[in-house]
Amino acid sequence: MAEILPELLQAYLSLLTEKEKSPAFVQISKDGTILDFGGNLGNYNISGMEVGSYFGEQLVHLEGFLPVFDEPMILPSMMFEDGTYLDLHLLPGDDADFVLMIDATAEVKQRQLLQQKANELALLRTKASKLLDGEIGTGAAGELGVDVEGERKEVAILFANLRGFTQFSEQNDPKLVFKTLNSHLRLIVKMITEEAGFVDHIIGDTVTATFGLLPAKDTPVNQSVRSAMRILYEFRRLQGGGSESAEGLGIGISSGAVSYGMLGTESKRAFSAIGHRVNMAARLESQAWAGEILLDDNTFAALAGDLQGDFEEVTLDFRGAADAVTAYSCKQAKVQDWARWDL
Repeated sequence: MAEILPELLQAYLSLLTEKEKSPAFVQISKDGTILDFGGNLGNYNISGMEVGSYFGEQLVHLEGFLPVFDEPMILPSMMFEDGTYLDLHLLPGDDADFVLMIDATAEVKQRQLLQQKANELALLRTKASKLLDGEIGTGAAGELGVDVEGERKEVAILFANLRGFTQFSEQNDPKLVFKTLNSHLRLIVKMITEEAGFVDHIIGDTVTATFGLLPAKDTPVNQSVRSAMRILYEFRRLQGGGSESAEGLGIGISSGAVSYGMLGTESKRAFSAIGHRVNMAARLESQAWAGEILLDDNTFAALAGDLQGDFEEVTLDFRGAADAVTAYSCKQAKVQDWARWDL
């Protein structure tokens, strides 16, 4: 096995370093006189350097570090006034030292970005811990009026799914996929929270929410349906803006009594609803076309009269169900006619 790289690889690494790292050097005698220099000194705002001059006139930041004895010294990530960073390598010689400058701006910026992301993640985890951590989660549950050990609650459950997004994610760059998905999720979550809904889960391109936990001026049914209509309305506006988007949204809503509480382990806990109404909302969402809201009969019966008029009765076939299921449909085209959603 070769102990050194082949000449071809050495040459390649040399070209790569020269292209990406903008190396430059200054050779300085032990008494501080500049003997030679070269490379991309302009990248570090160094100009007018002369052989025979004293190094401290232009390399002030190296005062006290030269001359170098015994071992090489590295001064990492030194910042210039223009915001660039460089790594300084001080290499000792018998009669003179070499100062090697290597551009480190890209690496420093990347570290700063990663640190920023880490800080943001830590902040999100801190906020999320109110819901996920056992003891703090208990306090959050109390604020919502939920018994963490579980209880029966009369609520409305909403499922919303982005149609065609799996295919979109397979055909586009991951950065575009997440940018588009996050813009859609922000819209959905905003419409839910503005109608006093509580977002239970975001799983890929699907959002589930519960209405009836937070203090509100209207019934859980009315607010869940109003939230769904606003989602469709705003989604159409997003599509009309020319930005990348999914094909549409399918939404299912069911209401009634569910078992609600904290579900999970000590390290990860979350609010969850369990019961027939949850399953019904999921099934309705799976049957909804892009741009359609489907309600079960229980939700439609409890819906305010001014909203009932926007739905029409439909019949659905559910897998595993012996009989057809009556549901109520509202299409996006009808939503677009409502000036009242332009809030």
